[in-house]
Amino acid sequence: MCPVFGLEMTDHPEELLRYRFPAKASRLGAMRRRLTESLASIKQSKSFTHFVVLAVNEAVSNIIQHAYGENDSGDIILEVQQLDGGLLFRLTDFAQRKSTIEDMKSRDLDDIRPGGLGCHIINEVMDYVAVVESGTEQQTNVLEMTKRLASQ
Repeated sequence: MCPVFGLEMTDHPEELLRYRFPAKASRLGAMRRRLTESLASIKQSKSFTHFVVLAVNEAVSNIIQHAYGENDSGDIILEVQQLDGGLLFRLTDFAQRKSTIEDMKSRDLDDIRPGGLGCHIINEVMDYVAVVESGTEQQTNVLEMTKRLASQ
């Protein structure tokens, strides 16, 4: 068992998706469609897929808005791997700013106003969320999230 993710790490995880796309809000719809299509093979409920896609969409939206900001000339890579008992979602961006998990805080839920709930949604849906070292010399930020598969 991997102590970080709480999932069995296989020698050869199955890659369900590797999708590189421009860091633009206009590309979110295409990303959601590709992700939904890739998750069809794991035979989970529509609700499971809906909430996972919602959480990934929120994470990507945060990368576009907060990591890239005004500089929308970069890309994001979404990778999805099936592990024993769960899924690993990896989002890689090439923005200048290195994020930490402490940067990803939701505002207080009692503070009722539009926006600002993306991190709360991500943390409620996913089982584990971490900003990790990319292990490359290239300037990258890597966000990893895991989700256990529902019992079938």
